[in-house]
Amino acid sequence: MKHFENITIDKKVNIYFYGGVTSHIIHFSSGEIKTLGMMQSGDYEFNTKLFSGTIQSFR
Repeated sequence: MKHFENITIDKKVNIYFYGGVTSHIIHFSSGEIKTLGMMQSGDYEFNTKLFSGTIQSFR
């Protein structure tokens, strides 16, 4: 899928590492909720656990 239709994105953006990492919450018309994260090049260390889901990297 190249694009999504009928979605809304929360205005609130989570910002980490002085803007080097951001995440946005996306609501799909089906009721599904996903998070879209963007990272600038760099080294980051998060003290969190990934409970479920996938991480994809695009260059």
